[in-house]
Amino acid sequence: MAGLDIRKLDYPVYEGIGLLKFPNCLENAGQTIQNIKDLKLGPDSVILATFPRSGTHWVYEITHMLLTKKAEYATKSREAVYLEGLPDLGPLQSYNHIVSTHLPFQWLPQQHLETGGKIIHVIRNPKDVAVSLYKFADSCDEVMFGGWFNYNKAFIRESEVRKDQIIMLQYEKLQRVSNKTKGTVG
Repeated sequence: MAGLDIRKLDYPVYEGIGLLKFPNCLENAGQTIQNIKDLKLGPDSVILATFPRSGTHWVYEITHMLLTKKAEYATKSREAVYLEGLPDLGPLQSYNHIVSTHLPFQWLPQQHLETGGKIIHVIRNPKDVAVSLYKFADSCDEVMFGGWFNYNKAFIRESEVRKDQIIMLQYEKLQRVSNKTKGTVG
């Protein structure tokens, strides 16, 4: 067992970055990533990019409510438009709503980046992410999506260059605002 890295067992790895166990990633991770990079979303689509366990569902619902201007939960779950989890990206061609992903910045749809498409990136305290991942998966996988630090560093760097394109949110600040407004919303 010497030299065995249990973090990499059964997980697809592409360009040294671990991915979740979706059938399309297990079968051919390279082709899945290339298909995502080649995806042409509609001009009003928003990419919600988060490291796992960083508030994806919560921010998806907030974004949905803001875009639809209705305080109603989304009828289409975020998993239905989860880039690396979809076996067929065809239905997302020219899609004009929210798509979510845990993929690193360099693997996002290139056309979306080049045309100034909007991106929401949520950062959560890495200690809280590690605890949540541990409770969720019963193990902390540092190589998942390149690790928390590499994943977020790329988004932070790009948000400085693409100020009008990438919105950076901090999970803990959202939580504080949410807790303050819970008693005031009727």
